[in-house]
Amino acid sequence: MITKNINGLDIKVPKGSAFNFETPPDLPKMHQLSLFVAKRGSGKSVAISNFVRMLGFDRVFIISPTIHSNKQMWAGLPIGLGDTFDDPDESGIIQEIIDQIDAERDDLVRYREALKAWEERRRQHNPLDNRLTYNDPRPEHRWGGRIPRLGLIIDDCQSTKLFSNRKFLNAVTRHRHLGQLPEGGALGVSMFVAIQNYKANSGGCPRVLRNNCTTLAIFKMKDHKELDAIYEEVAGEVDQETFENVYAEATLEPYSFLFIDLHKKDHHPSMFRKRFNEFLIPN
Repeated sequence: MITKNINGLDIKVPKGSAFNFETPPDLPKMHQLSLFVAKRGSGKSVAISNFVRMLGFDRVFIISPTIHSNKQMWAGLPIGLGDTFDDPDESGIIQEIIDQIDAERDDLVRYREALKAWEERRRQHNPLDNRLTYNDPRPEHRWGGRIPRLGLIIDDCQSTKLFSNRKFLNAVTRHRHLGQLPEGGALGVSMFVAIQNYKANSGGCPRVLRNNCTTLAIFKMKDHKELDAIYEEVAGEVDQETFENVYAEATLEPYSFLFIDLHKKDHHPSMFRKRFNEFLIPN
């Protein structure tokens, strides 16, 4: 085959990344859209609470009709009193969370503008002029002037109106773009979703969640068709026999699970883990 280059038509990749925050070396990238698939009582909510804790969020929202009975499970996470939502069928629930993310963005923008003005006043102040004193307090920001790490947990919401809510499905698609900043970039929010069925005909996981997920935790499941559907998501990475082998190894013990990182860091030896703390490296 003969090729001929065309000058001036090269693709230029913009600076920045789809993953906005640095994370510790052994943890996955952020932002996350993470799915935890397991039957009732398998431990997916416990796994989510641990994963969110490891990633070190500043503020976490949670939508769950069982949040009050599972209160102990979420203890220790930065979930404020106004950041819990126990009715996933409520139509305005997603907009309320988006409004809170925008409020965090506005607070950060106000702080940056106030800090810039404060620094300018300080620069112009003449300390030799005894008629002037400079004692304006430095502006403060609850997160120290940095973009806060925001998370959203969605637990026990499958088969509710939330999973067919257009506002929710749209937020899933643009989760890392929520709270856009005037100079570019955004606060974004990482999502952690617990589901019982991955691709069931009724009450399954919406396609937009499956297509946008960055990590996937699979617990022991009886329905082999569900496992086949999940394999389709990673079919370009490994063959089916390898996938089934790592799944069998990861789920051998009770409450254990296969964790799949679909956008792993370059230095990670494998996209597969047993729980979070053990890489599974296929031969």
